[in-house]
Amino acid sequence: MPKAGSRYVYVYATLGELAAFIVGWTTIFTRTFDTCVACRGIVSYVNEVADNAFDKISPNLFVEHNWDLYSSVSVVCVTIAACFGIKKSAWFNTGLAFVNIGTIFFVIICGFILADFSNWNEFLPFGVSSIFKGAANAYFAFSGYSMITVAAEEATEPSKSVPIALIVTIVFLTITYSMLTALMTLMIPYTGKNCFL
Repeated sequence: MPKAGSRYVYVYATLGELAAFIVGWTTIFTRTFDTCVACRGIVSYVNEVADNAFDKISPNLFVEHNWDLYSSVSVVCVTIAACFGIKKSAWFNTGLAFVNIGTIFFVIICGFILADFSNWNEFLPFGVSSIFKGAANAYFAFSGYSMITVAAEEATEPSKSVPIALIVTIVFLTITYSMLTALMTLMIPYTGKNCFL
């Protein structure tokens, strides 16, 4: 095959043009949905930290109909950044990744400082179903590692570097999400006002 890594190319080579067309548009829809969910989450967190500042300055029309203007603007900004080409959008993506990782380590450090193990006296207060709700939210962290396989074409030794990159990414995500979840439950009691459940 002339190109490697992309789902579209693999499906095109094995199942034909119609199946590749469907997979290509499904991939675009999935990436758009992932971006919308991420932007919605970021705006919600910033709004919570800023004492609902976005809600206070939003026009009444948006508040009445529960439209999220700032998440929409965030999605448009990310789309514009992607339109500038692969190199510039890669710089933008790398910058966001560093902000994300920095935030994760900041929360982990604060979690160790503010941990209160008495919060774990009643373990699993909402039952096993709450684990599956949390796992559904954590799924979006794992949706991005498929980009490693798309970039396999540019790897010098893809048979070694791609599997190593995939394994390291999955292990890193699993450990950091598990640590963050444990530390959040140690910092904030599930009965508290700011409970996320």
